[in-house]
Amino acid sequence: MADQPQTRVDRMILIVVAAEQSGQLTSALLKAGFALTVISPREGFLGFGSTCLLMGIHSQRGDELVQIVQKICGTRRRFVPAQGHMVLPEGLPPMMIEAEVGSAYIFSIEVEHFEQF
Repeated sequence: MADQPQTRVDRMILIVVAAEQSGQLTSALLKAGFALTVISPREGFLGFGSTCLLMGIHSQRGDELVQIVQKICGTRRRFVPAQGHMVLPEGLPPMMIEAEVGSAYIFSIEVEHFEQF
């Protein structure tokens, strides 16, 4: 087996994305040649989960990464059950509120040293 050239990494990227968009985003990033680690989703704001993607990239690919995330992870308005302590009489549907859902947050951290084994 031939040695593979080591990837030059100078940025660590953490993307927090709505769980419902994470599959499509992960597929697009892998197709574009990015390597990533998916950190288990947890329950999030308004009952919607979020997923964290952890990546090491070269800073020259930063704009490409942002464009992919922007294309897939736009926000949209949706009706969701209201979270609160108000109890409605039995048989009534839960109160719904209009909320912005989706989106992604990208954190970029400078890497001083990187090794891959």
